[in-house]
Amino acid sequence: HTARLAGLHRAEGAALAVVRHLRSTRDPQGAHRAHRADELVAALRELLLVTHRLKAADPDPELIGGVPHNHRPDGALRLYGVCREPVVGPGGAGGVVTHLVDDTGRWYTLRDVGPGGPARARRAGTAHVAVRSFLSDHERLSRGGLVVTGAVVAPDGRLLAERGVRATFAAGRPWADAVAATAAPDRPGSGHAPPLTGCDVRIVAAEGEEVLVRVLTGDAPGPTVRLAPAHRHPALAHTVNLRRLGACPGLEVRVLGRVDPGRVTTLRPLAVGPVPGAATTLRLPQEWRDRADLGYDTLADAHFPAGAHCPPPPRPRTAAADARP
Repeated sequence: HTARLAGLHRAEGAALAVVRHLRSTRDPQGAHRAHRADELVAALRELLLVTHRLKAADPDPELIGGVPHNHRPDGALRLYGVCREPVVGPGGAGGVVTHLVDDTGRWYTLRDVGPGGPARARRAGTAHVAVRSFLSDHERLSRGGLVVTGAVVAPDGRLLAERGVRATFAAGRPWADAVAATAAPDRPGSGHAPPLTGCDVRIVAAEGEEVLVRVLTGDAPGPTVRLAPAHRHPALAHTVNLRRLGACPGLEVRVLGRVDPGRVTTLRPLAVGPVPGAATTLRLPQEWRDRADLGYDTLADAHFPAGAHCPPPPRPRTAAADARP
């Protein structure tokens, strides 16, 4: 507040960024807002650097910064759907965020979040989404694409349905191409949402509701990381799908998700797909466009390679069953 009153916009933005990151790490149900630990470190470094230079009376005008504004890109935006992310927030909030990417690797989102908790999050995955006069649904957009003219983009990458915005449905692109784009470094100051983390992994073993995997890095063995459910509520399919994947050691999949800010070797996957060229990988329906949204789609026997030893995992024991003699 002090920085805002003094017109120090860069310091204000840096302080707010640190607060947002800290709140995300402390919110046990805030996986949809979770950021990587290195992003928190970068935000804190920016805050300390700016305040130190201001205190030292550094005359650099860049230290003042500018007021963040919504952005209107030149020309039409050609966007490609990547995945749907269920949102279950504090205070009973629920909904979905559909992630999209453009040809340069910048990320955008369409959000539908309101009261209703996990039940609303489940329904929102196939609910209608409107951009002014354009009407579609989140599932179709996440597997297809969008052309937006007169677009208005918030600093965090949200597409805003303001006056003059026009949108039309367009074809998507191969999911492997969209996920590969996440390896591109985030553009400093781009104002767009930071990319999700994508990598190819080989299933090693199940460990409770989590799955141990080894990252595929070419010829050299990659690190072992853990896949954990983005949400554990039974209304969403994350836990069920991870059990299916964990029951198929040796399976290779492409994973897209968020690094757990409290456990940097844990990834909370939002979507999976086949690894191009791999023999033992997923076989997804054509209408899924080579991706399964783990919160909404349910992996079945037909989605695993023929001949692979992938038995359905046992159902979790209920309290009533445990009480039987």
